[in-house]
Amino acid sequence: QRPVFVLTKGEKGLKGSGRSIPAYHMFQKMNEVAFYFSKFGGHAMAAGLSVDAKPGEEEKAIQSLRIALNEGAGLTEEDCIPTVYIDAVMPIYQLDVRVVQMLEELAPYGTGNPRPLLAQKNLLLKRCQILGKNKMLFE
Repeated sequence: QRPVFVLTKGEKGLKGSGRSIPAYHMFQKMNEVAFYFSKFGGHAMAAGLSVDAKPGEEEKAIQSLRIALNEGAGLTEEDCIPTVYIDAVMPIYQLDVRVVQMLEELAPYGTGNPRPLLAQKNLLLKRCQILGKNKMLFE
């Protein structure tokens, strides 16, 4: 739940990519320190980059880039809390085999077609049973 860049040594310096979180516009933040990159591109949530570094000076280049990006990050602890996006609020009494079958017709699920996430608000848990070797019961 933090923006991350992964870099590797290439023939002419460092190459890498980054993945972000909603609170951090990766491409904008990279533009703020563009002079560190020989090439870069991307968007709010991902980027690719190259950094010129002489052999033996890669670690120094990484450290300089890390400091610059961290100083300009502007993230709070709250920004790094995972966010769950609910597709629909659906009362439990409406969930039946027919709904499950309809959702399965939307498959296959994956990156471009995530599985729908349904939720019910204001539930009161009266009993919970964990099944397995120790069969513990909470009430």
